Amino acid sequence: MNSSNKAIDWQNLRLRLKAESDVLEDAFEPIPVELDIILRERAARLASIERAEIDPRSQTAMLECSTGGERYGIDIQAVLEVIATPKYTPVPGSSEILSGLISRRGQLFTIYDLSRLLTTAVESKRKQGDVILLRHESRHIGIRADTVDRVILIGQSSLISHGDASDLFGNFVSNVTRDGLSILNVAAIFHLTGKKRPN
Repeated sequence: MNSSNKAIDWQNLRLRLKAESDVLEDAFEPIPVELDIILRERAARLASIERAEIDPRSQTAMLECSTGGERYGIDIQAVLEVIATPKYTPVPGSSEILSGLISRRGQLFTIYDLSRLLTTAVESKRKQGDVILLRHESRHIGIRADTVDRVILIGQSSLISHGDASDLFGNFVSNVTRDGLSILNVAAIFHLTGKKRPN
């Protein structure tokens, strides 16, 4: 054994390694106070962006459906239920606007064809479709569409003027979005169907 070799001071070595490790951790991780400040500032920025871009007071939830190749929106507050491809009971001698009757939870609903209600719309070629049960005041009816697609939020900034919509579709469409979604006037639909009740 070489007498020039000195014994290793393990205690001192461990202390030096720990000190160097602490320095490296401090270099790559914010101290708790700094991290808390960073997270608070980031949360405040995100909250301000969300409030600016998504103001729930200026948006309305709409059920989007389509018929005859056109897209329509219905205020979700008027929707009772959506039924996929139900079977109707035909009403002999009724007008073409009426698709039939269905019973739901002990209540009888008259189902109207949306494409025929909107005489400006292209008539649907589908024999079956989805039914949207609607309510307005004390009345309940159903309308048949080709498909019921999704629920979306519509902001005031995405709407064109009411006059433009009424000129194109009369009273049945209250407005149109800039991407072509027609917002249905539920009250007007109930007013019309009230005059067309089955005998």
